[in-house]
Amino acid sequence: MANDPDPEAGVVTPPDLAPSAAPRRGKTPSAPATAAPAPATAAPATGASAVGASAAGAPGASAAGAPAAAAPAGKGSSGTASAGVRTAPPVAAPLRADGGGGPSRAGRRAGAEPDEPAPGEETPAPDPVMIRNGTLADLEELGFPPPPDGYPLVWEPGDAVALRPTVEILGRCAVLNAVLAGVFGAPSELTCGWLERNGLVDAVTEPEWAFLSERKGSGDLYGLHVEALWAFAWVLGVGEDLDPGRYCGEGLAAWLPDLGSGEPFADWQQRAGVHPRPAAEVAALLDLHYCLDWGHVQALMNDEPPPGVTLPYVIGQRRWALEWAVTFRGPYHQGPPRWDEVDLAS
Repeated sequence: MANDPDPEAGVVTPPDLAPSAAPRRGKTPSAPATAAPAPATAAPATGASAVGASAAGAPGASAAGAPAAAAPAGKGSSGTASAGVRTAPPVAAPLRADGGGGPSRAGRRAGAEPDEPAPGEETPAPDPVMIRNGTLADLEELGFPPPPDGYPLVWEPGDAVALRPTVEILGRCAVLNAVLAGVFGAPSELTCGWLERNGLVDAVTEPEWAFLSERKGSGDLYGLHVEALWAFAWVLGVGEDLDPGRYCGEGLAAWLPDLGSGEPFADWQQRAGVHPRPAAEVAALLDLHYCLDWGHVQALMNDEPPPGVTLPYVIGQRRWALEWAVTFRGPYHQGPPRWDEVDLAS
């Protein structure tokens, strides 16, 4: 099948601009809203990935679908690439029960103020050209190529930005937690049953439900969602950093709902201890990951090793989460997409 992953394509396994105001993704204000095409098969993948494997459900060329076997084996090793061999970089700091600390560098650049506004409330988006110029500086520091002049901005001057409601983001986390449990062999009676009892079936995509209920689709690809969950933890203020040079840290499984004990979704919402970050800060990190993902796609197209010190799926999965979590209102934006309708074109 054309969408089957190729574990050897473009992956090195670890051992242990002056931007223009071009419309986002080339869209025009008059473009009609269209849903992403449904998968042709029960497999979760619809789009070509930067490493030869399709993103689990998201359309467009992206690094979201790199093979899961490339995850690091442990902490403390160097992130330096040498002679074509990429050693595993460190992992991020563990999740914090008291919240994830202050604004990131991108958040300070965006002028984000903690706790303002509340999730779901719109605020003027930061200056996209200023954010892109900061992104270009970060790309150079991270060893990524800059996108070409005129590479589309993520949003336009005058757009409004917001986070999805917190309960909606937590619901997506709970669904991905169930999917990851399925990857590790949890029976459908446990995963699907928990989702049904907690009123979350409507938040599950058709490919995800087919995977959980019938084991249709690639568990290796769904396993990559751990990095999307790490990004959501950062968005919700539980993760301390979203460093592109580090893999997800410890504490994620303990933070997520305990399916084995039947922990209700409502109880987990109280336990989760979230402090969502300002939408402007999340938007700034989205711009960075949008451009990082472009670097991975270009490396694949040019048959070159991927840039950076983490494997491409880390950036792709985190970008997927950020694209879904933050919403924009303006002439070039459609309504918020479903998880499997997120545009991951680069």
